[in-house]
Amino acid sequence: MKVTHHIVFLRDLPKEFAGYRILQISDLHIGRGNPQRKVFKIISRIDADIAVLTGDIIHRKQHAAMAEDFLRQLASELTPADGLWGILGNHELELKKNEYDNWPVRWLKNSAITVSRGDSVINFIGLNQRHYAMTDMISALFGINNSGLMIVFAHLPSTAMLMNGIVSLVIAGHTHGGQIKIPGLPFMTNDDISWRNGEGLTRIGRTQLVVSAGVGYSGPFPIRLFAPSEITLIELQQEN
Repeated sequence: MKVTHHIVFLRDLPKEFAGYRILQISDLHIGRGNPQRKVFKIISRIDADIAVLTGDIIHRKQHAAMAEDFLRQLASELTPADGLWGILGNHELELKKNEYDNWPVRWLKNSAITVSRGDSVINFIGLNQRHYAMTDMISALFGINNSGLMIVFAHLPSTAMLMNGIVSLVIAGHTHGGQIKIPGLPFMTNDDISWRNGEGLTRIGRTQLVVSAGVGYSGPFPIRLFAPSEITLIELQQEN
């Protein structure tokens, strides 16, 4: 497992947020394999301002208790100034609300938070998505601070097409970086988005997109080929 560090230059980033660091942990798929020990070893070396879980925390609903235990330890060891947040992935759709409400994560479910540094703010928006980029955008954008730039936490990268020009940055997961792929050739994203935008830092129109390859495994084979698991650290800087 590696740490991938992306520096994202944003034209509308207030100077107070230059160097702001977002730790992204995606697609753990707890219950399939045991990625937890490697995660704890890595996060102990990372200093971040905010942390976010971008969905598919569990692999199947029977792994909910295992996920809760993992997240309690994560919340005790990972204490960024602006909190530990999460959004739901497609694998969490198997759960009932009361099965994840007690997890020690503050959920963004078609809702937003505002983070301040001095007089400047950033709006972090978290989306629920049942299929591809479908979500309740009106609820998600309700109550945001109109003076701050908007960054979206989503499970599905295709959100960036929906948000093109509306938000500055979309942070997503889901694709596993292909999980099994041949370098330089197209791979399956399992989303309504090109493989060229299915991993790493890219741009869709006026919106930048970061897609983490994630930690765990999905699909029929619990292996990765030319798509190593990763934790993602995103550093915001002002565009000159």
